[in-house]
Amino acid sequence: MLPEQFVEFWTIKNSNGIEKPNGPEKRMSVEYGRLKQELQDMRKELLSYIKPQKTKSGGLIAIFDDEAINLMTRYESVEAAYENLKSDIETVTKIANGPSLDLLRNERHRLKTFLENADHAIESAKRAAIKSHNDDKVFEAEAKKDKLSETYSGRLSEIEALLKKANDIINKY
Repeated sequence: MLPEQFVEFWTIKNSNGIEKPNGPEKRMSVEYGRLKQELQDMRKELLSYIKPQKTKSGGLIAIFDDEAINLMTRYESVEAAYENLKSDIETVTKIANGPSLDLLRNERHRLKTFLENADHAIESAKRAAIKSHNDDKVFEAEAKKDKLSETYSGRLSEIEALLKKANDIINKY
């Protein structure tokens, strides 16, 4: 996904006409727009430092005034920040497979809920086993939890690693 598409996603309103929440991804989007605008303004300002000068043969050439050096130094640092942010947006959108980490966050929540519900089922089975003196339900619940853990723990760890990587990038902004 291109950074411009990321910015567009975070600047347009949702289907209800409400702005998207001011989360970390939106802050990246706003910073990208600010840096892009600052670079455009600096380019215009740099053009104001151009002055004509005659050559020995009588022709004209464009020369930058000495004051442009300070602006050019500032321009280079803003351009570096812009390129870093652009790269970070590309990395985050690749991790998230889109402009928002919500899909990964939702999947993490769903997987954690599966595992938590399995823990609750074991506790309920233990309470029932104490009352009925029958451990079969406990063994079934533990077997189900083991199967869920085997099935989902790897994916949950993968998602948490992806979210950590993305959040490390996003939290810079």
